[in-house]
Amino acid sequence: MSTDDQISLRVEFTGGLELLFSNQRSHNVTVPAFVSTDGSSVYGSANTNPVDVNYLLRYLRDNLLKERVELFMENNTIRPGILVLINDSDWELEGEGDYQLRSGDEIVFISTLHGDAERSVALRNAVRSRSKIIVGMVSKYRHCHISGGNYCLPITCPGIQLHWVVVMGKLFHRTSSSLSIAKNMRSSALIALCSAAVAAAHGGVLQYSFDGDFYNGFVPYNTATGQFVPYNTATGQSTIQRQWATYNPITDATDANLACNDPGTVTDPQLTATVPAGSTVTAFWNNPWPHTIGPMMIYMANCNADCSSADPASLAWFKIDESGLISGTVADGFWGSGLMVQQNSSWTSTIPAALPSGNYMIRHETLAIHTANQPQFYPECAQLQITDGGSGSPSPTVKFPGGYDPNDPSINIDVYSSTATSYTVPGPAVWTG
Repeated sequence: MSTDDQISLRVEFTGGLELLFSNQRSHNVTVPAFVSTDGSSVYGSANTNPVDVNYLLRYLRDNLLKERVELFMENNTIRPGILVLINDSDWELEGEGDYQLRSGDEIVFISTLHGDAERSVALRNAVRSRSKIIVGMVSKYRHCHISGGNYCLPITCPGIQLHWVVVMGKLFHRTSSSLSIAKNMRSSALIALCSAAVAAAHGGVLQYSFDGDFYNGFVPYNTATGQFVPYNTATGQSTIQRQWATYNPITDATDANLACNDPGTVTDPQLTATVPAGSTVTAFWNNPWPHTIGPMMIYMANCNADCSSADPASLAWFKIDESGLISGTVADGFWGSGLMVQQNSSWTSTIPAALPSGNYMIRHETLAIHTANQPQFYPECAQLQITDGGSGSPSPTVKFPGGYDPNDPSINIDVYSSTATSYTVPGPAVWTG
């Protein structure tokens, strides 16, 4: 890929499989294919329906590349992995049958570069304990352009195909669709997804700045040297931030890990930033942050001793900053999270000058409410030693979980059915010192 390529969306990891999407309008997105009712064979069709590439990119940006993806390469074969499309936006991708792939569906990648017989066995095994799933398969063709279904034309341009079928019980639904990309369309590549990877489904805080002094955050799925590791096995990183194991959100206001994300444990070794009271703190999320509807909330809590031995769920958290609905209606207005994105996915707050000296945690949280009645919490915590403090008494305080009511209309909300021009940010009032 040349340095002249204009990359607006790119997820890149090490490995042998990559998906490349260009900004040409000649992509084909909806490709019909059919699976026999007994799963004995898969038939493809060369019919394609061209679609505006902007639609393709929105679909990928909002769904496919924003969830946790695990694809492990072994001798050019993708081992089983799972891609879950969490219902975080209103989208659908139509097939030519009577089923439409929608947000919230689960896609289980079960077979790649396998014969039909192996694929049938994998399909049957995948549905034994489920009443309905979406089964997806990834195919990598080194020397062919994919034009639809399982067909490929023998020209020298490697391609990638994603396709899925609906499974009901132990029978195979006859509708299948696929997304096909030819590798030769890469003059202005926008996305690259490589194997053995976790795509940045959502994300979190990756870096901090305290009056211009920068500290790196924790990086899920990575070792200290940047090597990919499976979920919840990232170790050896030295940072001020508590660990968080996945880019995916917490979706329950009563989740045990709501304080500092999952698992919220110390790093190895754990660092602490020394910060004077009254300093500014800027948190940096993965850029661009994908969610622009919802509030921003920043909390702190006194550890009363060394924060490395503190349980975040036991701490008394007080809020030092927040931003909710800034203008417009809840459905189409400008939100605090939208402002964060506008600021290059960063948020700056001031640690109150009246805060007493001591050991504290700071908790940055964005709450995404773009999906009706399905909140997404993204909290991350870092350890601080506050110096040159004042004599204030931070209040009110809450604990997490416990600080949010899952039935709070600001959390359990359908923004699209409301014309309200006001919004109450969840949690306690802000303590300004």
